Amino acid sequence: MQQIQGKDQVGHNNICYGCGRSVARAIKHSIPEFSFLASVVSSWHHHVIAANFLCHGCYVRAKREMAQRNIVDSNRFANIEGNQVFN
Repeated sequence: MQQIQGKDQVGHNNICYGCGRSVARAIKHSIPEFSFLASVVSSWHHHVIAANFLCHGCYVRAKREMAQRNIVDSNRFANIEGNQVFN
């Protein structure tokens, strides 16, 4: 059992943060804290810490969502720049 900030951690340590399945014997990806991946995953759940993992399927899902958000953001900025009026 691990200790985090002086408190005992309860529960399983090797579960996917996205779907809750075990990643003990599967391909797993860590979630870097304060990364764009962490912000995408935090939209699924609220608390993302560095100890969290994603299974490969959820990792691919998060990467797809990151790419989609980048496309939406770039389109938004293109529309803002195209609609600017200069005096």
